[in-house]
Amino acid sequence: MAKNTTITIAEKEYICRLGAQRTTEVEKKLNKSIASIFMSPTGNPTFPKLGEMLFVLQKSIINHVLNEKDMLGLYDAYVAEGGSYTKLIELVQTILDDSGFFDNGSEQETDKKEETTETTEQESLF
Repeated sequence: MAKNTTITIAEKEYICRLGAQRTTEVEKKLNKSIASIFMSPTGNPTFPKLGEMLFVLQKSIINHVLNEKDMLGLYDAYVAEGGSYTKLIELVQTILDDSGFFDNGSEQETDKKEETTETTEQESLF
């Protein structure tokens, strides 16, 4: 289930969530899926461009309207408060997680089912 991610930068609170419309706007501008900003063309993990991450962040903010210049200033304020490029990567990943891009729950459910199956199989041997 999608939920909001709230961040505070320069004493302002930003509520972030990527719905279908904003996601398609990002993908159209970047000419690739949002999840692929973290992968090279060969499928290996990679560091995304700062501009790509700032654009994803800009489109995810639902309680303020910010332009590109605002986002550059926001990033500078973020870094001045102790943020960093790598922390921004984590923040964008959190926004994507909270917006429902990655199915973290199904893996755990599959593990539980496998454990149950293994237990059942062991019990049936006796």
